[in-house]
Amino acid sequence: MPTPRTAEPRTTTIRRWVAVATPPVAAVAVHGWAYWFFRASGLPLAVGVGGGCVLMLGAWILYRSLVGGTGRFFGSVLTMIALLATAAAAQHSIPRGETATCRVLTVAADAQPSWGDGPAAPSRHSLTLECPGGHPGKVVTGRGGEDIGTGDTVRVSYDVHRRVSPQLEGEPAPWITLSLALLLLGLASLLARHGVRAPRQETA
Repeated sequence: MPTPRTAEPRTTTIRRWVAVATPPVAAVAVHGWAYWFFRASGLPLAVGVGGGCVLMLGAWILYRSLVGGTGRFFGSVLTMIALLATAAAAQHSIPRGETATCRVLTVAADAQPSWGDGPAAPSRHSLTLECPGGHPGKVVTGRGGEDIGTGDTVRVSYDVHRRVSPQLEGEPAPWITLSLALLLLGLASLLARHGVRAPRQETA
């Protein structure tokens, strides 16, 4: 019969690996749920949002129940941010289904704050569109938008159910968002590995 002294390290090891696995497993679950919901038709938005919130809240509670110290706070925050980034990446990767040829009416550039000397280069562009049938009326794109001007013609992919936002045809994958999510998930797992709490031992 194992003594508490020998059983404790084994239990702590199990708790540690569960804590380490919680952020990436939760990210896979959130991505899968978001991808399935955005592709489904006829389901109310509340179902998708509610399901995603349940998964995120469950991961947050499990992480905080296993990890102690400062890692408990920072790791749980990093996990939540990573899960939100994962959901955003899933939304971006959903096939839109329909494509329209639209004329650009206006182009508005949103400059990001500069960390050095000189103005920051615009990183996002909001295009007001004139499309057959009136939809979509607007699309937001990344740095490639500086090559688009008023009066140009663009191909826009959109979802007829309007569950996901339209995007320019051939829009690249959100590598920055994905990289951020992976980085935060790695940090959260690292904090869990070194901050897992040993289970309380009952005294006779």
